[in-house]
Amino acid sequence: QRLEAEHDNFRAALRWCVQNHPEMGLRLVIALEIFWGHFGYLHEGRAWMGELLLHSEQAPAPLRAHTLRVAGHLANLQDDLLRARTLLTEALRLFRTLNDPLSTANTLVNLANVCLFENQYQQMEIYAHEALTLFRTLNHLPGIVSANTALGAAAKEQGRYAEANTFLHENLALCRASGNQRGTALALLELSNNFYWTGDYARTIELAQQSLDIYRELKHKLNLASSLETVGMAMFKLGDPARARPLLEESLALYREMESPSGEVLVLSSIGQIDQALGDVAQAVKDFQEALRIAHELGDKRRMAFSLEGLAQAWAESDPARGARMLGAAHALREAIRSPLPPGEQAGYAAMQTHIQSALGEATFTEAWQQGYAFTFPKILEAAGIFPHV
Repeated sequence: QRLEAEHDNFRAALRWCVQNHPEMGLRLVIALEIFWGHFGYLHEGRAWMGELLLHSEQAPAPLRAHTLRVAGHLANLQDDLLRARTLLTEALRLFRTLNDPLSTANTLVNLANVCLFENQYQQMEIYAHEALTLFRTLNHLPGIVSANTALGAAAKEQGRYAEANTFLHENLALCRASGNQRGTALALLELSNNFYWTGDYARTIELAQQSLDIYRELKHKLNLASSLETVGMAMFKLGDPARARPLLEESLALYREMESPSGEVLVLSSIGQIDQALGDVAQAVKDFQEALRIAHELGDKRRMAFSLEGLAQAWAESDPARGARMLGAAHALREAIRSPLPPGEQAGYAAMQTHIQSALGEATFTEAWQQGYAFTFPKILEAAGIFPHV
């Protein structure tokens, strides 16, 4: 918050550095990495990095490597995955050459987080395990927490919730013992998400509300947005969509303010479920279609699958054959990335599928489902009504 109070002075200093002392500017933007992320100044931070990266070729190798890593991290936070991977891969090469184990480990965690949104969970675990080994050797507590977080996320996305909880409970204990508020809030948030996907919504709210309170106090926009979504969706699952919706709308506004399309996808899909429950099926279809469009642009097959399943639910009554095709397409995506439907969603999914099967008859359902399963990406978008197939 002291940095926030001096923000305009940092801007003035950076403007001067771009023209007069690029190397000092590089050091300053590296030092401001957590500040950019904490307060959601992702676009601004990336703009300064872009200007100063033009001068980084002449910088000493360690400074260039750190610049590339920070630029890659900020790119990942805004879902610019190709740019993030390019920058981080070069940073990793330099840090390995420089024999800098701590920076190597930090970069490996950054690359693991890129893999998360690419649905490359096995590669994510390879990066995160190597990072964790290095951090433990160095006895670097924040690093251990960051690697555990990545490993927990990879396990969760693949349906291994008990394993994910092991990593996250260690994080919670480590962060509470060291008085690390940000780390404690993140561990609570990640644990709450695991409980959500396994269907324990009361426990989800208990943990996510604690996380939300800390993030409001810290003014950490990115994770505040995530906490709001988790609390809101757990309230929805417990039968209170009207109370849930304002929380989701606040979350969506924050993600849009920070230009975080992966966050938008998450919340749009959630709002779609609420609109469906409140009887506004036409709006729910629009929510899911927009979520699908953004997820496709990001290459996030997992979020595409959730959006398709939402559309199937929305069309279950009016166009069950279309709904069956959506289910087939979603299943193919989940199968491709080995990310099963979470336990907490399975009962609702089974009821929806049974309803569509009953409406169509077994043979017609199977034919429509198989059509969707075989869809290419352009055909998925066409069938979902997003834009014509070319």
